[in-house]
Amino acid sequence: MNKEQNTKVNITKVEDESGYIINLGEVIGEGGQGIVYKSADDEDIAIKLCLDKGGTRITDKDRIIKINTSCKEIRFLPLYSNKISVPLSVLKGHPGYIMKLVRGMRPINKLLYSPSYKFKGEKPPIFLSVKKDEELSLETRYIWHYNETGSARQRLNILSLIAIELAKLHSKGIVYSDISFNNIFYSDEYNEVCFIDADNLHYESKSSPGTIYTPGFGAPEVEQLTSGNTIFSDSYSFAIMAYYLLTMNHPFQGALLLCEEEAGWDDSTETSNLDISDKSNKGLQPWVNDEDDDSNRTDSGLPYNFVMNDDLFNLFKLMFEEGKTQFLKRPSLLCWSKALAATADEFIECDKCKMSYMIDDNHSISACCPYCDSPTPIVIKISSWIVGSPMDDNSNAWEYYHELNDNSEFTIPFRTFTSFSLETSNIDALKVIEKDGLLTLIKQSHLIDFEFSHPNIESCNKSNCKINVSDLDEDLLIYSKCDDISFISKLRIM
Repeated sequence: MNKEQNTKVNITKVEDESGYIINLGEVIGEGGQGIVYKSADDEDIAIKLCLDKGGTRITDKDRIIKINTSCKEIRFLPLYSNKISVPLSVLKGHPGYIMKLVRGMRPINKLLYSPSYKFKGEKPPIFLSVKKDEELSLETRYIWHYNETGSARQRLNILSLIAIELAKLHSKGIVYSDISFNNIFYSDEYNEVCFIDADNLHYESKSSPGTIYTPGFGAPEVEQLTSGNTIFSDSYSFAIMAYYLLTMNHPFQGALLLCEEEAGWDDSTETSNLDISDKSNKGLQPWVNDEDDDSNRTDSGLPYNFVMNDDLFNLFKLMFEEGKTQFLKRPSLLCWSKALAATADEFIECDKCKMSYMIDDNHSISACCPYCDSPTPIVIKISSWIVGSPMDDNSNAWEYYHELNDNSEFTIPFRTFTSFSLETSNIDALKVIEKDGLLTLIKQSHLIDFEFSHPNIESCNKSNCKINVSDLDEDLLIYSKCDDISFISKLRIM
């Protein structure tokens, strides 16, 4: 919601049910039913002010009581995660509530280019080939921003974290409802997310409180008002957000939208009076990569095969083709969380231009960066198998890749060494430090046990291992055990 809409609300401070007075600060989020403000007095507090669909104040006392009662009930849902900012107390005289705001977090929409964005670098990455004093095109600004905000790998990791939290809600039968860029925050370290707009949470078995969505992110049945919000509509909304964030293009906004005035729709159906943008939002036209209908193709954004592997693309394909009308065909958030994490772990980052790119289809490393043509750095590859399974490329449980530059330091997540889990997937398992040609692996969690094996190990115990990078022409074997499940992994240099 913009500042003009904010002034229409004409509220500068609120009081909660216990008499605590809060001065409203900047607007930090906006969903389908209200505005979220920072507190001007306490950076750990945020305030959700519920509005009607026209963005104006709700003054009817009965409606205020009903909304605030509903907000109080949310505190009794089985939300054991601290990633959902639930109401701490409701407001007095206004519909809304106070919630905790984690410091250092920013809305996901900061990962989308905005004209107000201040670039960190003095000039765009070299691969954009911008001449001196040349005016920057919108496309150049989009890609430069994409580059400065973590490129594809960071976005994949963030999206996996979001999918994990939504999957946890769905496992309890709880629907989030209003999934969009404005309602989810992430940390500067890109390893934590938080949902700030929790007042629409409800059990799926309970009658949905109307249709709640942000235009352009709603599932077809929600935007067409034929169904309330469900875990299936949540999954669909998430897929729209994920595709948009990865490619910088909405999955249904392609050639048909760009050629709206020339399209000359001649439908004989009841939807013929809808404009193209409405049809796009309501899922009444093919998505931009539809296998059977290329009428909505687009060159906008990054090509999908630059930012996702085939497994992840097939989830989008299933969602936006069969899943448009067949709810049960829609991939679950558990599927999304694992596929996004697996894709993220197939990306390496170019040391020169800082764009991240995938390994080849045959699991080999390209000779150079596809963006700037700089030589590919040394890469660590870890392949993992459940002990007792065939140790071949078709049977491995996980693959992890990471660039290894001079004086590198990074952590490898749990999912690399044990079964994928919503609870432990993103916990740090090993820290990797490279210095002067010596590679050190340091255990990071008591939840997992390690043993290392290699003929040329410099030093080793169950907590750490040191080995010269030059000796890794032979695989370092890593034995791991977690929850009585044993894995064997091979670490090699490529």
